[in-house]
Amino acid sequence: MKIPEHYQAVMPYLIVKTARKFIDFTEAVFGARVIHTEKGEDGTTIKHAEVQIEGSTIMFADATEQF
Repeated sequence: MKIPEHYQAVMPYLIVKTARKFIDFTEAVFGARVIHTEKGEDGTTIKHAEVQIEGSTIMFADATEQF
C-alpha cells in the first residue's frame, strides 16, 4: 500500500460534536493547518476534514445521529 505524501502510517479519525470548533482549537493551540474540508448536503455539517500539525494529520467529522 502506498501512503500519500502528506500522510503518516497511522492517523486518528475523530467524530466530534462541533468540528468547526475543533478546527479553531487545533489552529489556536497547535498551529494546525487545515488541508481539507468537505461539507455535508446541508452546507454546514462537516462530513470530513483534515488538519495537519507539524507533519501529522488528524481526520475528523461532525457527529451525526448515525455516528
